[in-house]
Amino acid sequence: MTRNRQSGFVMLDLAAFLMALVLVGFLQFSISERAQEQRYEDEARKRLKFIAKAQEGFFAAQGRYSSSFRELSPYFASTESFLDPSNGEIFNLYIDEVGRYVIEADVSGLGRIVSGDPDWE
Repeated sequence: MTRNRQSGFVMLDLAAFLMALVLVGFLQFSISERAQEQRYEDEARKRLKFIAKAQEGFFAAQGRYSSSFRELSPYFASTESFLDPSNGEIFNLYIDEVGRYVIEADVSGLGRIVSGDPDWE
């Protein structure tokens, strides 16, 4: 008596392998998506700090804070610095009722700087 034995994957083994592969793919996608968000957040906060430094330089030269990016543009190589990298929207810049400058990433909620003090530190 000889038995015929077939080797290879059965459908259940193949399904388990595919499910594991899909799970690893979802995890990788989730990790890379979070890393991209972190890069956008870091870049946006760096740009907010650059704008705050430009405000301080403008104040030293003019004796007042600027309420427009147009007045601050000589301090920057490109106007891209005024844009939130996560969504391409322009940052908000205004002078509050106390006379402090406020720069904020309103749409993305990445934070704001009030007269040099960031709210994320």
